[in-house]
Amino acid sequence: MNTTGIDALPDFLSSFENLTEHFTAHFDALDSNARGDRFLDLTQRIVPFTDAGAAFPPPDPNPKKSHDKGVDLLTAEGPDGEKLCVQSKFKLTSKDEFDTIVSKFKDYESGICLLRPLFPESDQTPQKPTYMIVTSSKLAGIIAAYEKSELASKHFYQSLRTDNRLAIVDGPRILLTLQTLYRKAFILPSTLELKSVKNWLNIGNVYIGVLKGRDIASLYDSHGDALFFENIRDFLGLTSGKKETEGRETVNSKIMDTIRTEAPRMLERNNGITFRAESVSVLSDDNLRLQGAAIVNGCQTTMCLWHSRESMENACHVVVKVVVTNDAWDVAKAANYQNAVAQIDLDLARYLRPQLIQRAATDQGYGTASTKEESIIGVLDTIHAKKVEYEEMKCLYLGLFSRKPNNLFADNYAELRTDVLEGLYKHGSADEERIFATVFLIVTKSHDSLDICSQAFDGHEYERFFKRFHNPEKPRYRAYLAILALSGALEDNLAKRSTDKDAEVARMEEFLSRARSLLENEQTRFNRCYLNAYEILASTALQAWKDGGNESHVAQEMHKKVSQSPFDTLYLQLRMRIDADKRTHDALIDS
Repeated sequence: MNTTGIDALPDFLSSFENLTEHFTAHFDALDSNARGDRFLDLTQRIVPFTDAGAAFPPPDPNPKKSHDKGVDLLTAEGPDGEKLCVQSKFKLTSKDEFDTIVSKFKDYESGICLLRPLFPESDQTPQKPTYMIVTSSKLAGIIAAYEKSELASKHFYQSLRTDNRLAIVDGPRILLTLQTLYRKAFILPSTLELKSVKNWLNIGNVYIGVLKGRDIASLYDSHGDALFFENIRDFLGLTSGKKETEGRETVNSKIMDTIRTEAPRMLERNNGITFRAESVSVLSDDNLRLQGAAIVNGCQTTMCLWHSRESMENACHVVVKVVVTNDAWDVAKAANYQNAVAQIDLDLARYLRPQLIQRAATDQGYGTASTKEESIIGVLDTIHAKKVEYEEMKCLYLGLFSRKPNNLFADNYAELRTDVLEGLYKHGSADEERIFATVFLIVTKSHDSLDICSQAFDGHEYERFFKRFHNPEKPRYRAYLAILALSGALEDNLAKRSTDKDAEVARMEEFLSRARSLLENEQTRFNRCYLNAYEILASTALQAWKDGGNESHVAQEMHKKVSQSPFDTLYLQLRMRIDADKRTHDALIDS
């Protein structure tokens, strides 16, 4: 992970050549249809972030597919009938291919022109569309050659250029867009200006003021998700957690109601927003400039303001506190004690939170499975083939860095070895990169092993048990299984922890290093251990499974059997199977 400097970018975004290599690695293995669909998905998400696409509603795929007349995406019409028509093509390698696309645009527009007699009034005549070509190829040379040619659709191309109705988003433009989106997702703003409606109150390293809701929403327009990189949680959504059967509103829905219907009461009802800043410059009594700043508490309020920006009244105000310190974690943790954030999440957040996972995954070539498609992160995720999920990462962290791996079922913050995590992260970003790389590898390689396991135990009689491991909402089972398989393969019982911090840090550094080597170089051996570990967990839960009963009873009993069985016992059972397999294998060779 490249994390040096405030404008640090991952390697695949450092140059057009590196982005091309990344596309090759993630797209070329697909067949032509799948490759086209994958690039179309990227195109659909990236268009709204381009200069031309921002003026139109978000695009949707053309339902006609292969009979699309060269238009892959169509936006819904804007309020004045304007329309954007998009052609996406993963590779565009010659002026003839470019002319073919322009020719299809020409045919598409001819079809629109045929409709004009149906609209005798000039103000009802269908507007001519704006067109866009999106490709991963570099088009500068191709377009130069095309403009010197006499190919059939060149005159139509020239008219589009003259009317400013053709946008080109080629590989270099995609790179610039992705770089901008990356910075707006993960790199803290270098400076922020906050203007209070009254003079700022300053006591020690703390400033307190009141900002207009519109001004806070504008900060998100300018800086995006990077504003929240040091926040404990990501945005939970406008209706997240709503229990419709009980008719209960969520906190965020209540905030939205206040903003939209009782804006003047926002100040009295809302706890406000807390910024952490490395330094503050006082520009005037009511205006501050923050360096290296981020919101450490108030992501939900900020996003509710942003979603209400179109209808927000000037009377909407929010209390803002700015704390000047280099210790972002200390401020973030203290600011969130008052909120409904689990203690285990607070203790983990320094090392593991959604924003960290998203950045680390992006840097190392993974997508994040739970990301909302319309987000900036969603655009970056479309160029990666493999996905990781925050909840599964959290379960792995709990299992790997608690006193007993079973704690991933209990979420007991007192069992988390934060002293060990502190020791493992002593070198900052270098340790973060190494640990994330290993845990990502555990996730993806264990998923591969799980697929093999699914094939080995294919059959209706296993279904009620096995589906627990494939259920996206049951990451704890998968994480526990992966940890058990790794412990057995590496002959290292993770339930045997040293009380000495330094000894345990050294032990876990070696465990992670050996785990990475195993997964990168001996996938077959890990698959065998994984298969054996699965059989042991299945046997542990077998009684609950065979007792039957309704689905809820089976699930509860299985969870109890698996989560409460001592890890030491499971580990010894696994080692016995591994040793027995090895002796059988050696005996066959000797005979």
